[in-house]
Amino acid sequence: MEKNIFKPENLPQLKIYAPQNNQTILGDKVTLSFIVGKANFNDIHLHLWLDNPVQAASTASEITTHFDQVLTEIREGSHVLSLEVVQADHASFILPIKESVLFKTVFPPGENLSPFSPSTSLNLTNPTIDYRIIILLLAVVLISLGIFLRKIF
Repeated sequence: MEKNIFKPENLPQLKIYAPQNNQTILGDKVTLSFIVGKANFNDIHLHLWLDNPVQAASTASEITTHFDQVLTEIREGSHVLSLEVVQADHASFILPIKESVLFKTVFPPGENLSPFSPSTSLNLTNPTIDYRIIILLLAVVLISLGIFLRKIF
């Protein structure tokens, strides 16, 4: 006897709305938005994999609610996010209900938001960012010095 008692036409449905396929996201936080239809979270849950080629129950993160999820500390670069609707015992349905999206995260120039990436430091080879900061700080110091000297003399 088969473990799955659901008929194919009655199987749950899954749709990932965010991130969208090939979307570029600024920063290290990604909102996962999805809809599961024809299912009750008392009977099912979701398995989530991010950049994990081994997609087994033992390597999955578990989602037990229909609410959006915020994934944090995502490193900069390209990513594959996969979701699968599974039964309460973690078994896939006879016809696996799985969806995947590809997306990319980027950080603003000169910023490193993720603790998993190398740390950034002052880089004088990038004039569009570092020289502007230095010039701005120098201007503030010179203006402050001018105001101070006027009060003295």
